[in-house]
Amino acid sequence: MTYFFPENIFTKIIIGSLPVEFRKNVKFLPGSLIAPRLKEDQKSVGLIPTTDLIQHKELFVSHSFGISFEESLCNTYLYYFGNENKPKDLYLLGDISSLEVILSKIFFKEIYATDIEVHIVTDNLDLKGKNTLISGDVNFQEDAYKVGISLAEEMVELLSYPFVNYLLASVDGSLIDNFNKEIKGISSTVYSNVENNNFVQYLSSPAKEYVKDNISSFVCEFDDKDIEGTKQLLRLPYYHGVIHEIIEVKFV
Repeated sequence: MTYFFPENIFTKIIIGSLPVEFRKNVKFLPGSLIAPRLKEDQKSVGLIPTTDLIQHKELFVSHSFGISFEESLCNTYLYYFGNENKPKDLYLLGDISSLEVILSKIFFKEIYATDIEVHIVTDNLDLKGKNTLISGDVNFQEDAYKVGISLAEEMVELLSYPFVNYLLASVDGSLIDNFNKEIKGISSTVYSNVENNNFVQYLSSPAKEYVKDNISSFVCEFDDKDIEGTKQLLRLPYYHGVIHEIIEVKFV
């Protein structure tokens, strides 16, 4: 069986905590490509951006494994320069999926009562002084996260539940069920590895300390709060008229 993961420090922390037989079958893909790939390879599971369920409702989803954030530590940060009362444009950089596009539009609608125009870009050469949302490890290069606004923190405040960034999904519910059983208790290994500096080595010392100090707010084994957080996040596009029906999640 193949495991498709987006490539970022959080998935690498998880992968480093998996049994060896799991690790050798992990393949990295951009987050936006994983749900379509699961349909092609029906003997696979993968971490998909939560809002990808809007277009892929038939996928089964793990009730006990994924990635959520409870505080400021996360994979996505907003760099807003605040020089406009009603900002018009937002530039999206990094591993961009439906989640970043949809939630950035909702965020600016909620906070600034404006319909933001999003632009997906492939480099940051011309982004100086522009409102930008970055997803992925670019946030931790040159410690950019220090001046960013955590998308997780904003979503937690908006939803009053954890921000569920990724869900483990598959077209085959039995594969999800087996995965749930195999990785039960992985959180203790994840937290232990981070506390002992046994995780990604390419971060700067301040970034590693930031991750270590806040790792308790990073969740990969779900409880009832994360399940409800998933449901509430998927209702936001409905409440804002992006979709016309509430998504019913097929939890396994």
